[in-house]
Amino acid sequence: MKAVSIAANPQTELMTGMSKIKTEDAVSFAEKIKSNGTKGSQVYNCMEAFDKKHGKETTKDKGALTEKLLKEMQSQNNCPVVAAIVNLSLANTKSK
Repeated sequence: MKAVSIAANPQTELMTGMSKIKTEDAVSFAEKIKSNGTKGSQVYNCMEAFDKKHGKETTKDKGALTEKLLKEMQSQNNCPVVAAIVNLSLANTKSK
């Protein structure tokens, strides 16, 4: 996920990485991804920390907020999954 979080083309990086892992590792990975939104998970904790730091800021520019979130998550070693998700989302938005 760390490679996906910083990739210029995160979709390609994700698909390349997924094609290289064993079936049992893919199942384990899928289970971890499903639990990411639950309280206490790495994703939840990263997003909660971002919200505490930036929750009072306002903006009408969703793209700028997403870019800010991505940069902050990329700079933190404990948030590669969030950074990867945001990078994938941002890439998807740019491709439309």
